[in-house]
Amino acid sequence: MLVNHGYKFTTLEEALKDPAYLTKDEFYKKAGISWLDRWAYTQGKRGDFYAGEPVPEDYINELAK
Repeated sequence: MLVNHGYKFTTLEEALKDPAYLTKDEFYKKAGISWLDRWAYTQGKRGDFYAGEPVPEDYINELAK
């Protein structure tokens, strides 16, 4: 189903080759946020930077249940 919606998959080994995983992460809180937000926060991004984030489609929310 996800492939039919245009998603592509890779192995963990291949994904970890991305330099993004060398990015510093200094977000230490109890609440969980995405890694993209953690990296942005560490780089000093605040406020309006986070405005307009995409809302997951309904089928994604259903799969996440």
